[in-house]
Amino acid sequence: METMQAVVVHDGHAFRYERIERPRAGVGDLVVEVEAAGICAADRKIFSGDHPWELPERYIPGHEYVGRIREVGEGAEAAGFRPGDRVTAEIVVPCRTCWFCQNGLYHLCDRPGTCVGAWAEYMRIPEGAIVHRIPEELPAVEAALVEPLACSIHGVELG
Repeated sequence: METMQAVVVHDGHAFRYERIERPRAGVGDLVVEVEAAGICAADRKIFSGDHPWELPERYIPGHEYVGRIREVGEGAEAAGFRPGDRVTAEIVVPCRTCWFCQNGLYHLCDRPGTCVGAWAEYMRIPEGAIVHRIPEELPAVEAALVEPLACSIHGVELG
């Protein structure tokens, strides 16, 4: 069993730095070696215990990140992803079957999955996640800000 270091949240608010089992790619999954990860306002709320979410008993935070693909699960190669590609993924993993997904509003999905776990050496991007390639020339710390920048641009465009 290969292990890695990660920040793991226990019982919805207790952050611990520990050694855990390294994720493996299942069907359609990607395993990414994390280069950089950000801290979201949601992460601060989880840390303070002042959040409305039901989290699993053990949870690895981090959804603002950039990483390099190290393992490609069966079927994921059909999307053109290869080991060594630099990527990030959106936090919402849409079901693609509800009314919202069928109408291009996947961010409002009725049954979303999530793509989290970047506060670790490696993370698993689940099948169905919306994955984006990141240019090699973009520094890792800046690349980790792609998701919050996209959210900000979207907000300005709505305004």
